[in-house]
Amino acid sequence: MRSISLLLCLLIPSLVSAATATESSQFEPQPEKLGDGKSEILAGTYSPSGEHLALGGSDGLIKIHEAGSGKLFATLSGHKDAIFGLAFSKDGRYLASAGSDRLVKIWSVPGYKELHTLKGHTNWVFSVAFSPDGGSLLSGSADGTIRIWDAAAGKETALLENHRGSVRSILFTHDGKNIASAGADRVVRIWEQAEGEWKIKTRLRGHTGAIRGLAFSPDGKYLASASEDRSVRVWNWQFKEALTGPAALGGATAQFTSRGQVRHTLTGHADMVFSIAYSPKGQLLATGSLDRSVKLWDAIGGGELATLQHHAESVTSVAFAPNSRHLVSTAGERTAAVWTAALPKLHAWQTHRGKQGVQWVGAASPDGKLIATAGDNRDILVQDARTGELKQTLKSHKAIVAQMVFSPDGKRLLSASRDRTGILWDLETGRPMAVLDGHRGPVRAVAFSRDGKLMASAGSDKRILIYDAPPPATKAIELREREVWEGHRGNIACITFSPDGKYLAAGTDSLMRGEPGEIKLWDVAAGKVAASWLEHKGGVHDVVFSPDGSLFVTGGADASIRVWDVAARKLLVTRKQQSAVRGLAFTADGKEFISGHAGHSLILWDTSNWLEQALLTGHKGGITSVCLAAAASERLLFTTAADQTLKIWNLDRGQGGGLRFTGHESWVSSIALNPGGTRLLSGSWDGTVRLWNAADGKEIGVWEGHTGKVQAVAFSPDGKFALSVSDDKTVRLWEVTEEAGGKEVKQFAGHTAEITSVCFSKDGKQAITGSLDGTLRFWEIDSAKEIARIKNVEELHAFALSPDGERLAVASKSDCVLFDRATRKEIGRFTGQAGAVLAVAFSPDGQRLLTGGSDRAVRLWEIKDGKTLLTLEGHASYVRGVGFSADGKRALSASYDHTVRLWDLERGRNLDGWEHHAKPVLSVLMSNDGKRAFSCGADGVIVRWDPQGPEATGVSP
Repeated sequence: MRSISLLLCLLIPSLVSAATATESSQFEPQPEKLGDGKSEILAGTYSPSGEHLALGGSDGLIKIHEAGSGKLFATLSGHKDAIFGLAFSKDGRYLASAGSDRLVKIWSVPGYKELHTLKGHTNWVFSVAFSPDGGSLLSGSADGTIRIWDAAAGKETALLENHRGSVRSILFTHDGKNIASAGADRVVRIWEQAEGEWKIKTRLRGHTGAIRGLAFSPDGKYLASASEDRSVRVWNWQFKEALTGPAALGGATAQFTSRGQVRHTLTGHADMVFSIAYSPKGQLLATGSLDRSVKLWDAIGGGELATLQHHAESVTSVAFAPNSRHLVSTAGERTAAVWTAALPKLHAWQTHRGKQGVQWVGAASPDGKLIATAGDNRDILVQDARTGELKQTLKSHKAIVAQMVFSPDGKRLLSASRDRTGILWDLETGRPMAVLDGHRGPVRAVAFSRDGKLMASAGSDKRILIYDAPPPATKAIELREREVWEGHRGNIACITFSPDGKYLAAGTDSLMRGEPGEIKLWDVAAGKVAASWLEHKGGVHDVVFSPDGSLFVTGGADASIRVWDVAARKLLVTRKQQSAVRGLAFTADGKEFISGHAGHSLILWDTSNWLEQALLTGHKGGITSVCLAAAASERLLFTTAADQTLKIWNLDRGQGGGLRFTGHESWVSSIALNPGGTRLLSGSWDGTVRLWNAADGKEIGVWEGHTGKVQAVAFSPDGKFALSVSDDKTVRLWEVTEEAGGKEVKQFAGHTAEITSVCFSKDGKQAITGSLDGTLRFWEIDSAKEIARIKNVEELHAFALSPDGERLAVASKSDCVLFDRATRKEIGRFTGQAGAVLAVAFSPDGQRLLTGGSDRAVRLWEIKDGKTLLTLEGHASYVRGVGFSADGKRALSASYDHTVRLWDLERGRNLDGWEHHAKPVLSVLMSNDGKRAFSCGADGVIVRWDPQGPEATGVSP
């Protein structure tokens, strides 16, 4: 039996058109291991096409692997010792290699034959790089020299000497007019050619340790350097003027040299940084370190996005694949790590328990107003897709319904059943219009032609029956098939008409386990087979045409999706997944494609390159049906699964739905609501504080004054004043006004490091601030003077003031610490988290604490005895923000995995999840009435949405 029915309303527009614009900063936690396990791998890089991955080893061999399958394609021998540097030319014609044997070699591609061995260096060669046109090759060596070679002739054309010590990294700029080099002397040199000679144009100073790696951004504007001083610097390398004040880029505070501007200084590695690479679109930086980790950074905003941990040794090289979906890292181990970018995840809006059994299937009407479901009890329920109101119960089948399809006008429904019949239903009366009883076995599949004039049915008797479809409102008639098509080898599992009605495609089960399923393309007018294939290694479960009819796609038990050219009658693309394909569908414009799988997943594909774009997660059983409803204001996806749940997915929410507050130019780190819930305050890395109308998202005012990133904001209890803190080490007090939005009143100075958090005392007379200088400080508002402090708090990330104003809960390096505000003494400590505590919140009654941190868990604590009440798991990365609902029964959490989750604290389970943000979510809060939630993140956006739990509203099947 066909175990999934997937039918999408083709009125639906592109689902996640924005998905292709953002490079994913989330990678699967476990990488694929690549290598033969015989020698240490020291370097890795992808070919420009992404087809091949080259790995250089300590044994002097270069192994070329197929990037997709990981299979060994070629082994290049010629070096006598370890390989340190690898580089492909931009056009993909050459591969260069260098190592400890002091040699540089050039190889032809794709044949991988040695073309030249370049001699001249007198010590190890660490780095090689081609010019953009592939005509020249650079090499940098421990002998302190840079050599330029004619790649075609294999001859040295220039020798550059200026570095004091080893040259560890060299690059051409994107126009080939400049060279960047760096090494042991801690200075980045920019070279330019004048009158036939290469001369130093700029020196970029600032690193306090040797520079181990360089990378230009794809647009050539920025140069990133990785150093043994544990930092990464991103330079505006062409900057020539000295400015003052905050940088306009990324919200960072500008630092200057005589030439060159530091856009960002990235710190976070615990040891020397050895390697660095930009992603293909320039949105990410990857770094590898002696601390054995790979880190991903926001190349635009300058913040840390993720840490990938797998290696047991120092990470010697990192490189992105051209499609941004893979990242290779090497660490002198016997295998390289290939990391796969996690797909953006869409989470269900509502979840309901079903009543029709584990094999229920569904269909959606073309206008998206109706959804039909059928299950183990053989009845078909027709419901309003938005409200769940039952419109009709269709009773007649005597066995399980295998598939259903609406007529193009939405007035009729065609169903297929194991009882050997198909039934055409009149949806106005709820009665059968005709019974299709010509099959000799279970009916597996049915289809309407696009014009609604023809119907087809197919099944286990290996035949396809063609019918003239009676018009709507026809009284019950005896309907006989007009044609019978025979010739299939196996039971027919799926059929579909092409949009123009010229063809019908069909797929079959395999005759025996391991044998191929059959695909046939039928000429409808002639009733003959136009083409036939035996490509799938197992049964074919579904087939669907593209909206323009130029392609059709098949999916089957072999977990593959295959794309076929109708006119050319040939296979174009094959994509493998982890579990059997059960259903396929195109969107109306043909730009996206959805596949449903036996392994609980639904995948969105981009048809321009047939790469995955998003993953719908949440079902715990195999998916049995998917129906997309074209509602007027929201796009709702209905799915059923063997876990006996129906999930409703709000696709608008999933791709950034809700009300979006835009205007900030970098990470939005903090948000706060005024007591009345009418105004929203936000602080950003762009150095500004902004005031918003919480109802419509309109900006009321922009407050400028900070010279660094704003890390936290807070309203006074009466809403008339606000506080903001920054990594410029200042606290600022603002008067909130309706006319101009606000004005700065006072500054508080004294902290010696970045200030991470701030709040008013309950009476509004004091400001309380927390800083990475290890102190909590208490300030008198009127005098702007410090009146008290709590010292020696290690890595103070955040704090919260209890509802009664008497206690402070502090999120620190490994624990959450409770202090008495009056005595400033520790009165409690909450331990057990595996890592830093990054977020903390008091319950409304002040009896419980909620914490989140680097161990990805949300924990609920009983304050009086310090016991953990709940450990809530589900996030895939750091939890950066937490908050209670006003009644204390629910909680929200914000994570670096780009999601916000809603938790039921009474039952200890996840109610819902949203992925409104394209980057990490940094803060989240809920309005006092519980009707609105707000989140902000590294994408520079604030989002407001309805946080009602999945059982608050919706339909029940």
